[in-house]
Order: sequence, then C-alpha cells, then structure tokens
Amino acid sequence: PEGFKRAAEGVLVVADIWAEPTLTDRDRRSLDAIALTAFVVAPLHRGAEGMIWALVAGSRSPRTWEGGEAALV
Repeated sequence: PEGFKRAAEGVLVVADIWAEPTLTDRDRRSLDAIALTAFVVAPLHRGAEGMIWALVAGSRSPRTWEGGEAALV
C-alpha cells in the first residue's frame, strides 16, 4: 500500500488502520482484504540501494503495540 512508503524511513507502527489518518481509503481496503488491522513494519536496507524488503508483524484486531514489541521487530 501507498502508506508503506513511510516505512522506508524507519519503523512504522499502526495500532488501527481505521483510525490511522496517514493511510488512504485504498490502503485500508487492501489491508482489510488480508485481515491486517494493526501492524509494525521494519525496513530492511542494503547499502545505497535503500529499502529492499520489510519485516511485518501484524494483528487481525486493533492493538496498542508496546515499545518493546516495536523494537523487537
């Protein structure tokens, strides 16, 4: 989704896609289609190539991610 582009700059934490103002309606529909309502995204970089992949931890229901959980990802 378009909103994941922000993850290239650092860890992205979303507690509830329906309450997250930076996601577009298209992002929300895409995430809802795969039952991803809350998530933490950590970018994986390779030198100057920038972000090459991302590690995602997700939840089907809204949740408040603890600082340690986001740091672990």
